[in-house]
Amino acid sequence: MSNAGGEPPTDRPGALPPGRFAVGDVDWQLLPKLIDAARERLSLPAGKISRTTVAKPDQGLGPAIEWDIAVEAIDDSSVSGWATFDANGNWLHTSFPPGREPAYDMFDPANAAVAIDAIARRFGEHAAMLEFRFRGSELLLEVADRHKPAALITFGYGAGGLTRGMPAAEHTKVAADWFFDLVLVRPMVEHWRQLQQDTLTRLGLTSGKINTITISKQKRLLPQNDLVLVVVHGSSGERKGGVVYGLDGEVLDIDKP
Repeated sequence: MSNAGGEPPTDRPGALPPGRFAVGDVDWQLLPKLIDAARERLSLPAGKISRTTVAKPDQGLGPAIEWDIAVEAIDDSSVSGWATFDANGNWLHTSFPPGREPAYDMFDPANAAVAIDAIARRFGEHAAMLEFRFRGSELLLEVADRHKPAALITFGYGAGGLTRGMPAAEHTKVAADWFFDLVLVRPMVEHWRQLQQDTLTRLGLTSGKINTITISKQKRLLPQNDLVLVVVHGSSGERKGGVVYGLDGEVLDIDKP
């Protein structure tokens, strides 16, 4: 969901008009540290800093100061990207040079835990979430829009960090009781590996792989449901199936191959 290379975008998908800020609102002493961090994130230790931008964008979470540090290779300007940091210097996002984004696995317990930590820092420990969808190298999430109650905004998380997605379609209708507290997800992620192994065992796919893990109330399919469900799908060749768990790990349904 991230753009690769080039300069930081001035109009990210779905972004609201940026907020105003005063020169004194920015900790300018962070700049040397952020330059070093951007070069490290992009694996361009001797890279040229081609652009530094400080702005106060609003991604639907309220306007907040962000730094964009663009870096390019000394000997090849086509090898370029940028890193984004918050006002305190915490890393938010990396847009890698084309073809240089590292491999990432959202089914790895360590990566899943880091993703939840990043989401909690960005949205708050008790953010209202609509859905998590882990699939391969990326986590897609839908979170409550603070500007429009009972509306949603989308983000993606992967090797490049957290990135705002395309705006939800106007016809996308949700209700307040579709959302759930982010804190409910942590216990399940703490048992990430066991969850996946249990799914493949129950489906008789011990040599198979996990395709997706979705955490939501599944209100689009089950309008009367009010439980947060963890739906895990796996496959082995043409054989596919899924297991539905409650947040306590109880098996609620199995769709066997």
